[in-house]
Amino acid sequence: MSTPGTAEWHEQRRQGIGASEVAVACGFGRYRTRYDLWREKTGATAPWGGNEATLWGQRNEPHILADWADRNEAHIIETQQQFRDERWPHLWATVDGVATTIDGEDVVVEAKCTTSRNAQLGDGGDDAPPEWLAQVQVQMLLSGLERAYIAVLIDGNKSREFCVQFDRTVAEALADRAEAWYCEAVATDVPPVEWGNTDQQMQRLVEFGGRDLVDMQASNLPTIWAQYEDLGKRIKGLEEERAELKAAAIVAMGDNSRCLIAPDRELRIEEKTRAGYMVKPAKFVQISAKKVK
Repeated sequence: MSTPGTAEWHEQRRQGIGASEVAVACGFGRYRTRYDLWREKTGATAPWGGNEATLWGQRNEPHILADWADRNEAHIIETQQQFRDERWPHLWATVDGVATTIDGEDVVVEAKCTTSRNAQLGDGGDDAPPEWLAQVQVQMLLSGLERAYIAVLIDGNKSREFCVQFDRTVAEALADRAEAWYCEAVATDVPPVEWGNTDQQMQRLVEFGGRDLVDMQASNLPTIWAQYEDLGKRIKGLEEERAELKAAAIVAMGDNSRCLIAPDRELRIEEKTRAGYMVKPAKFVQISAKKVK
């Protein structure tokens, strides 16, 4: 494949599905929908340029791989190697690194960059996000390797790794579904409504929907919309009531930033820092109830 980021590279990627796109094609991507991916693969929109996490992941990739190799006494033997299998002609995997472990096993190493705000790392930080797991399963399927390590840089200063064992049943199911989705997508002029989120579903109607006025008074549409409007009014009222209660609680706290409100619970006003990648962290003040330690 051509040099990453070039026009030729993007055009080649448009001709199939990469392992990092499998979760999106299968309908469980966090940041993109199948509607987004359909627009890219059909040329209706420019290719996805990534986000802050993928940008810093690419810039830090060599350092993440080197750090993982040092920690595991492993040796990186290949980088950016691409794998394919004729069973899935529109599917490929570009592996960040292939390493030989201290035990002599060749493994996939995938480098990731994220923050401690990544909710899908699990409460204890023990669960890799599903789209990462799908990516390395497909990478192992196409490369023939049996184990993968996801090396993660968190907040630019902490390392974590996830070890993933190859599961052929899961990997083949993901590959079959992604391959089938791509074949359907490039042959589809109008994407199915379920491929998009609510905003995209409305945009789909703007682009592809009929323009004639349709009488749907006898359907369930009037009831649905009436319930929607009623709920909106109730939410607005509750939000106003909640804001008043928050203001009352702050006044009741007086000059105290920490107040015990139950034997094991305190109300606290404190300054927080929102983690950034390589930018200045943002500060904000919040009020919250916490368990007394």
